[in-house]
Amino acid sequence: MAKTAVKADSIAPAIELPTFTAEQFALGAPPECDMIMKGGITSGVVYPYAVLQIATKYRLRSLGGTSAGAIAAAFAAAAEYGRLQGRPDAFLTLQSYCDGLPDRLLSLFQPSANLVPAADSIKAAISTGGIGPIVRKGLRRSILPAFGGGIALGLPSFLLQSSLYATGLATVLGFGAAGVLGFYRWGRRVFADPLLDAFNQLPEHHYGVCTGLTQPGNDAPGLTDWIYNALQHIAFGDPNHPVPLTFGDLRGPDSDKPEVDLKVVTTNLSMRRPHTLPRLGVPAAFRAADWDRLFPERVMRYLYEGGTIRSDLEAGAWLFPFEDKLPVVIAVRMSLSFPLLFSAVPLRIEDKELPSIIRSLGGEPGKAPQIRTVHFSDGGISSNFPIHMFDAPLPTRPTFAFSLEELLCKADEVTSRVALPATASEGMGVQVKEVKSPADFGWQILNSAKDWQDQLLSEITGQRERVARIFLTDREGGLNLDMPPEVSRQLMRWGYEAGRKFTDGAFDFDEHRWRRLLVLYKHLEQNLEAMDRVWNGGFATWYKAYLRDVKSYKKLTLADRRRIAADIRELLAARHHGDGGAIAKLDEKLPKRAGALKVAPKY
Repeated sequence: MAKTAVKADSIAPAIELPTFTAEQFALGAPPECDMIMKGGITSGVVYPYAVLQIATKYRLRSLGGTSAGAIAAAFAAAAEYGRLQGRPDAFLTLQSYCDGLPDRLLSLFQPSANLVPAADSIKAAISTGGIGPIVRKGLRRSILPAFGGGIALGLPSFLLQSSLYATGLATVLGFGAAGVLGFYRWGRRVFADPLLDAFNQLPEHHYGVCTGLTQPGNDAPGLTDWIYNALQHIAFGDPNHPVPLTFGDLRGPDSDKPEVDLKVVTTNLSMRRPHTLPRLGVPAAFRAADWDRLFPERVMRYLYEGGTIRSDLEAGAWLFPFEDKLPVVIAVRMSLSFPLLFSAVPLRIEDKELPSIIRSLGGEPGKAPQIRTVHFSDGGISSNFPIHMFDAPLPTRPTFAFSLEELLCKADEVTSRVALPATASEGMGVQVKEVKSPADFGWQILNSAKDWQDQLLSEITGQRERVARIFLTDREGGLNLDMPPEVSRQLMRWGYEAGRKFTDGAFDFDEHRWRRLLVLYKHLEQNLEAMDRVWNGGFATWYKAYLRDVKSYKKLTLADRRRIAADIRELLAARHHGDGGAIAKLDEKLPKRAGALKVAPKY
């Protein structure tokens, strides 16, 4: 199919998307793959056709993402679940929901009733396109008051037969004063008052304009309701299936060997850390009054009728569901809570660290438990592109990753928007974005703080060749909630092209495994060399003296402790006495961009 070059200011009116059949997804014994999808708000419309294309060749095993990427990963997991239940047409159901998305995109974002004025103000500011157009619009709205002021002061002066100079001065002063007053009143009415009112209400709305649920007066579903209905329909073939799709459904009977392993990232703002759901990792509870406003009634009924149990943390609280019982839509909603756009998801957690800190500082903590509200927001705040999520030192199946990037040239300068390095010499490093305004400066600070680790990881050898990058302009995806349908369909087309990069030969899994092996070998060599210097430079002598009287982890017996030393000696000895000796000029032959092997937190 011919590719369509897209200019910055226009999109071709007719975007050709592929047609799939159920037979294409009825695979016999296909190879398996994992997939990771980056967050990006409305840019997530890129993903469905990438998923569909890959599912025609691969069995989807592990799926992960953040924010909009979490939605796509959940849809893909639901479709794979349907296929495993004998319904390959589940992928066609996924396609039908996504094909309808461009025409309903804006309707999914429904502000709470008393925050509608603020939402309208924000929408007006975004659609206007910056400070300059807003000022010009305000000036136009001030023309009539300005003329009125000019007449109000100039006419009396004229009637009193004042000098021409006095009459002109009075007219100019009246015009200017009334214009400024009109501009002020317009700005206050349209922007300042609604936003200030919303700012004061944000805490009770958990810091978001939209709950995600369908709001009164709307015929179309809100985003959370739409996601829930789609997941039920894709997974079970029935949007009214009585029980929500859960992580236990996806995993199957053996949670240690899940049939479909879905993971999504959310950010715990109160503890300043990410969590990878379905495993929250901390004891937590929710209050019915909070969650009833965020999740569909059928989901809450499932929780109250057996999906979880009451918590003894406080009255009216229910335990956060165990992993297999957790509805997929809850995890997705926790991941997509884009700050201020969607309400953060509140949980109640006991702060067990504060009493310990008080004691360490010489104080005496109170006896009552410190129960605090913890807000979970967009996973992209802490890990927007969790490419590492399903990694092992040596991969047994490919992990296809999709990253949404800024196009920093003019759109008509390129003929494609999708890139995937095909050779080891092809780099895909960091673009240089020039900061040209205070807004640019602020966004770059935010993006640098949250994305730098994901960005650098995706560039190293053994990573970059599995990352398909889709380049978008500032008018495509992101916060463009009112994207024209044809723009959304063009993004879907680019997603399809990204999927084809992996299915039609651009990605070589054998070559990928070879590069990953070289990177691992380089890490092992560097770390063993450093470990050898330290161990034989005095650490072994210290350990021999200390191992008889350790002060912690005493479940390790004296024999266990000696075994640790013996294993380390054997490991270092094997490095010295390998067959054939060391490789000559090893550093010159191994990948230059290999990253670093280190202990990192698990989340």
